[in-house]
Amino acid sequence: MAVTVGSTVADIISRPRNASDSSKLYNKYVNTAKQLTDGEYNKYKNFVEISAAGLNDEYTTMKKTAVKYEQYKITNIKASKDAKEQLNALAEIKKVFQEFQVNVTKTHDFAGTKEQKADNALDEINKILRKQGVEGNYLFGGKNTDKAPVEKGALRERSNIIGDNYTATGNYTEAIANNATVKLSDDVQHEIPKNRLHPADPAICKIIGAINVYKERGDEAPYHDAVHQATQEFVELEITIGQDQKRIEQATHDNQLQQAELDDNLNELFTVGPVESATRLADLGKLTQASWLVEQSRGKLEKLFFEKN
Repeated sequence: MAVTVGSTVADIISRPRNASDSSKLYNKYVNTAKQLTDGEYNKYKNFVEISAAGLNDEYTTMKKTAVKYEQYKITNIKASKDAKEQLNALAEIKKVFQEFQVNVTKTHDFAGTKEQKADNALDEINKILRKQGVEGNYLFGGKNTDKAPVEKGALRERSNIIGDNYTATGNYTEAIANNATVKLSDDVQHEIPKNRLHPADPAICKIIGAINVYKERGDEAPYHDAVHQATQEFVELEITIGQDQKRIEQATHDNQLQQAELDDNLNELFTVGPVESATRLADLGKLTQASWLVEQSRGKLEKLFFEKN
């Protein structure tokens, strides 16, 4: 069977081959071999066996490389899918925050108190932060994706990495980043914060912080400053994640092309099973030796001819 691993990601390590030149060379050896007797043809059995082993070694090496590329592909697909799911969730948080800002300006009897407006928004954000992806993992779970990332009572404490406007009550804790990396290819690394919600943590926390500032101080200057900071942070976040997503997609595309080249080279070398392919390369090696023998004999004949004449 032909070796087919499909499109994956990684560096090109395959060996480029010129099919046309290989075909011409092989035909030359075949024509040369026709001039040999069976006895001469069988002189190179040991060389044939070495060549066969060499091909199997090359096959094994390239197959291991293909398996590594396939793992990169799986990791890349997951990173891209996670980014899309998280972007969708962040868009929901942004919508909740925008609706909250509209509700702040409402003063009719059914609008609710500032505490009710804030709590309603926090409840909605809490639901989004506890969302699970298609594989059942929490989108913002950080290191422990099998556990809910935040409880309702902890939303206030998540309002960290914020600024002077949020430190008045002293109820906020400072998060410590502990980034790890996931390998997408031999060259591309994707940073994944392990003990934080997500790279969006600062922006999410500023939104939660702005809501809490309104809950404590009402529609005053500190709240408006907090909204401005949170909005700016979120815009920068969307740009950053969008660029990261494009980078992942570009890496996937580039590496698919690289894998296609590797796949072509594998199929060129191993259009059949490794045993038969080894035999084919062995034949090629045998014919190479045969060609050398004929050329050497021809040289001797030519030398004798010129010496005689």
